[in-house]
Amino acid sequence: MHRNCSRARAPRAGFTLIELLVVIAIIAILVSLLLPAVQQAREAARRSQCQNNLKQLGLAMHNYHSQHKMFAGMGMGDDRDLSPFVGLLPFLDEGALWEQVSNPQPVTFYTPGDTQRTDFGTNQAGVVRTAYPPFPNSGWGEYRVWDSQLNVLLCPSDGAPKPSPRSWGDTNYAANWGDNAAGVRDGDIRKCRGMFEEEALHGLKAARDGAVNTLLFAEIGRNNGDRAFQGGGLRNVAMGAFDDNGGGTAFGFSNPSLCVDAATDPNSPGRYPAGNADWDGNRGQDWQRNEAFDTGFTTILPPNGPSCTRDGNLNDNSVISAGSYHGGGIQAVMVDGSVQFISDTIDAGDDALPNPVAGPSPYGVWGALGTRSAGDSTEGAF
Repeated sequence: MHRNCSRARAPRAGFTLIELLVVIAIIAILVSLLLPAVQQAREAARRSQCQNNLKQLGLAMHNYHSQHKMFAGMGMGDDRDLSPFVGLLPFLDEGALWEQVSNPQPVTFYTPGDTQRTDFGTNQAGVVRTAYPPFPNSGWGEYRVWDSQLNVLLCPSDGAPKPSPRSWGDTNYAANWGDNAAGVRDGDIRKCRGMFEEEALHGLKAARDGAVNTLLFAEIGRNNGDRAFQGGGLRNVAMGAFDDNGGGTAFGFSNPSLCVDAATDPNSPGRYPAGNADWDGNRGQDWQRNEAFDTGFTTILPPNGPSCTRDGNLNDNSVISAGSYHGGGIQAVMVDGSVQFISDTIDAGDDALPNPVAGPSPYGVWGALGTRSAGDSTEGAF
């Protein structure tokens, strides 16, 4: 008789298909739960870096004030064309760059054989200039110093790419022009009510509404291609009359709310209409330039609101809004050097009212933060 000597097979170790699918599902659930936390942690780090940048700007401005008894101004330089950031260079550990700006530099050209810039001109004796003057016009594209990118002026939360070589440096921070569109960049019209105005210098004493209650610099977004309010502006918007009060001196827009109506994409709130030929996406493109669209903001429309102009450009007589990609608001440094987060739902008053020339701002707490001496209340700002 033959015995069956074969042994029973031992069960094979490993996962069944069902068990494997269950494990994959569990891992997917864990990743979905953890990913937002990781993203929030990264944004918190970026926001902290942005906050530190603003602290450095505030400290630099106070160090400037200690030395010069006033803040660095807008519209300085040979052509009234330089932003406050130029004057702050020595106080931002950019002494070498400051030396280049404050001393004549040889004229350089991109094109071989080019012998003279058509807009550079000659001196009074008729001799072609061979060097840039100190503090040159920021519009001179061949002036290589303006290509420098200051890392302290870039917020890591902004998704826009860094400028390419041989292009002017960008900024995510801008100067407070106040709550009146008139006076922005144009010294011939009514002056701004903020801490900065064309060719005028203010110090701590000018902030009579309180240094802790007055904006110095705030965030602006650069263009990342999504047509968001933070990173662009709309030209040629009829915001009501630009009232000259019969005296030839512009007092501002009579109805800024028309900017909101014209600039908002009905299918995508918070963004400019797609295909609009008047959209300009170059917000914050030149840190050295005294242009409202590049280095300024107004407190007419709330943070993360649209930016508009009535005359075809975004530098003069414009409603230029602050903005950021943090979500929910912006960060700003006040005149006293403190950094605050300001919600984009802050009380912004009535944007259908005309720009003011005196007295409290009609644009609520947000407008009040922009004025230096209007007697405004900023209760509940932060």
